[in-house]
Amino acid sequence: MADDALLPLEISPKNIIAGKSEFQLWNEIVETAKKLCAGISDPIEKARAIYDFLNQNRDGAVFAYDEKAIRGEGFARRAVETWAEKKGDCDEMAYLFVAMARAAGLEAGFVDVAELETPGTVKHGCACIFVENGDEQLNYRRFSEDFSFRSRTLSIAGIGGNNLAMALIDPTVGIFGAQYLKADYMGDVGADFYNKRGYSLGQKGEYERALGEYEKVILLVRGIGRYENILGACHYNKGYTLMKLGRLDEAEKSFREALKYIREKEPVMIIERYLFEIDSSRKARGISH
Repeated sequence: MADDALLPLEISPKNIIAGKSEFQLWNEIVETAKKLCAGISDPIEKARAIYDFLNQNRDGAVFAYDEKAIRGEGFARRAVETWAEKKGDCDEMAYLFVAMARAAGLEAGFVDVAELETPGTVKHGCACIFVENGDEQLNYRRFSEDFSFRSRTLSIAGIGGNNLAMALIDPTVGIFGAQYLKADYMGDVGADFYNKRGYSLGQKGEYERALGEYEKVILLVRGIGRYENILGACHYNKGYTLMKLGRLDEAEKSFREALKYIREKEPVMIIERYLFEIDSSRKARGISH
């Protein structure tokens, strides 16, 4: 087995945003967000300026609603594609809001909504921002009142602060400061929080603990098309960790799972090298597979 000449993939929020992310930034998106927020210092008012811009779709202008069912589940436009096509469903409009909010310097992310303001299961997506103190009328009450929800949300988001407030912003439904009954933070930073912690543990040689973190990522995002880039990196890192533990059959399975999601040439070549090493190790020990 080759040693650490090739290290596991570390996927950080900055790398994701620069790559194939739902929230991928583009010059025109950045420039528009900065222009909309020029001269505004209050983060809530910055968010409102972006929301008002996107929410013009309610008057039939700028952006139009487009149902995902037409394209099929798991095929979501990224922010840059929604921007270019000037249409999107609830998830896609939320992605675009997040991209523009981040370009304006706001802490923003994607929220998966299972219940709106009245009971009843839905499949919906909106955006959120985190701000210091916030506005009492806009603050998401569940975040303010439910300690376990607050703690989980901040852990997944990878941020902290006793004075932080969370506001739900839904450009598709047209609500600034929604009070949805069940809404969970699912931004790219969420799954990446566990992936990055697993990576750090692996670098310290704590491989068994690292595997536990990668399993959390898989449980969190498995089957959700919008997280395929993170899922691919996670299976890659899990395979590398299993190799270090000598669990070659499991490592091979993880690497092959990673190949379902990873398209970039360099990571694919690294995986193929590891698969070759696993096969060579088996042959050296007289094991057929």
